[in-house]
Amino acid sequence: AASSFYRRALDLDPANTALLTDAGYFLYLQQDYDGAAPLLEQAVGLDPQDGRALSNLGLVYGMQGRVDDALTCFHRSQPAAEALQSLAYIHQQRQEWQLALACFREAHSVDPGIEVPPELTTRVLALREKARTSGLTVPEELPTPETELASLSVDAPLDFPEIEPVDHAWPQGAPIDSADAIAKEA
Repeated sequence: AASSFYRRALDLDPANTALLTDAGYFLYLQQDYDGAAPLLEQAVGLDPQDGRALSNLGLVYGMQGRVDDALTCFHRSQPAAEALQSLAYIHQQRQEWQLALACFREAHSVDPGIEVPPELTTRVLALREKARTSGLTVPEELPTPETELASLSVDAPLDFPEIEPVDHAWPQGAPIDSADAIAKEA
């Protein structure tokens, strides 16, 4: 039901940044990352400073495995420590526990107010012990933020597609600002 409201609202107002962001986040929650990305890219193309659109796009890129792009979005929309914390969240969602731990440690080094979740440390240590008892070679040291994050670039700008302006008449003379307005009409 919600997806049909978003489709209808976007048909009426395809250049509404808030609506594009909400629709993209809705698709992210449905794990439709390929559907969410273009909507959020369009929202960021319309308003490159929209923190909500950038953060949501970072979540989508992260879940797609586009870590550099995700971190760039997070850095454009959040303070450095929070950007690293957001990346840690992505790694947790992807069950990349050591990378999540490295990101949390780096975030904590930037802002000591950000705590490394003890359950994450416990999980990584348990996985290391399981690997060791299974006969796998396990490095003695946990990855450091420097080794895990060294390849990530936060300076490279993202190339967002050019957005063509849409010229259309509004029904009853007023634009629709969100799917909520559509729902009230139904």
